[in-house]
Amino acid sequence: MTANVRAWQETDISKIAQVERVCFSDPWSEKDLLSCLSLPIYKTYLIEENSKIVAYACQSVIFEDSEVLNIAVAPNHRGRGYGRKLMQEMLNTAVALKACNVFLEVRVSNETAKSLYRSFGFEEYGLRKNYYPDGENALLMKKTF
Repeated sequence: MTANVRAWQETDISKIAQVERVCFSDPWSEKDLLSCLSLPIYKTYLIEENSKIVAYACQSVIFEDSEVLNIAVAPNHRGRGYGRKLMQEMLNTAVALKACNVFLEVRVSNETAKSLYRSFGFEEYGLRKNYYPDGENALLMKKTF
């Protein structure tokens, strides 16, 4: 099946929020997700299968820096390369907009995500203690072009 990537629309927010809730113990609210459509510094991406949103991502790009703000793939759609496809889209956008650095935070326990990020050349550069509501630390990662 072909995974087409497109930008979010306001009408997608409730469906994105459904995926958000099944992917994360501390999900973004619909208001948080909607804020990603509020300014041109935010770039959004989603993947649909049979008109159902199965993966999405959001990044910011400000001058030479980009940050991966959110990336998620519905549990029953993992292992199909959707996370990889979304990450590649974000990196392509960062390069096109002349960003030199891409930053992200990831749960220290999320080995799958860390492996994906490392495969794209991200390197660890720090730790944010007690970053998540449950007290888990966030690993800080960075890719430089």
